[in-house]
Amino acid sequence: MTKTQEVETTEEVVNDGTLSPIEVSKLAGVRPQMVYNYIGNGYIAAERINGKLRIQEDVAHEWVAAYLERKAERLAAKAAKAEAELTGAEA
Repeated sequence: MTKTQEVETTEEVVNDGTLSPIEVSKLAGVRPQMVYNYIGNGYIAAERINGKLRIQEDVAHEWVAAYLERKAERLAAKAAKAEAELTGAEA
């Protein structure tokens, strides 16, 4: 069993309107460490409940939506640049 699997199997399901950083990472399709870094840097608001970090569902969903939108914009720009290079035009 890997360390990630150990963390996932010990993750408690809590239905209190909050999500764990691991649950948020799964929604966004990123590694949990990225969510912990965003929390540590103040980009995602989180609170400790019974000693565990929890993120309000609305905050989590807003962050995931914004993150995925930025990611889609970056990919679109990258695709446009590649297309321009293939056709010989400038982006």
